[in-house]
Amino acid sequence: MGDVTVLFYTANTEPESFAAKVRERLREVAGHLPIVSVSQKPIDLGENVCVGNRGASYHNEYQQILVGARAARTEWVIAAEADFLYPRAYFDFEPPADGPDIWRYDNVWILWRSRLYAGGGFKRKRNSEGAQWARREPLVRRLEACFAGQPEWREPGEDWRVKVYGRNEWSLFGEPDQPAVSVKSGWGMRPSTKVDRDDPTTELPLWGQAADLREELFRG
Repeated sequence: MGDVTVLFYTANTEPESFAAKVRERLREVAGHLPIVSVSQKPIDLGENVCVGNRGASYHNEYQQILVGARAARTEWVIAAEADFLYPRAYFDFEPPADGPDIWRYDNVWILWRSRLYAGGGFKRKRNSEGAQWARREPLVRRLEACFAGQPEWREPGEDWRVKVYGRNEWSLFGEPDQPAVSVKSGWGMRPSTKVDRDDPTTELPLWGQAADLREELFRG
């Protein structure tokens, strides 16, 4: 699949000791693809677009996605978030030419920085906007329509929860032995999220034990 760009976006709220590990993992698994990174502080990742210190809010996050989608020139953009660990399979997907405009990875798990959640293990999440493929031009049009009449940026206290996607308007793809992990570090906008009611698991393929991965990510 050649006509794709990885679109990485961050408000730079995570400590660099953690953020650098996430970016390095992204380079390892997606380095064969072009990357556009949209950040609020300059970072060394692909083609970096720094929008300045705008604050962390949903409104500003979607604006950063729009900035990145406009900067890309490929048919597809692949979401990559600053607190997400992805498997190679996520980037090697080949959406059918006659398929939908949005695809989401369906093997997503949550890991909390605190051991008090989910018994210290991983919990399954049905899918995530942070693990999504989207056709670039329809995505740009969608976001431009959402922001029509709105200010370009908002202060965090003025947050405006834009509804970009309808319910289940995407198709799913994934590999059962290559999970993606969304890390709830406490530094992002979402300290909690909806997860399946199934019991947590302490170990995942690729990532090993939750306790070991937590120690690796947050050490230092």
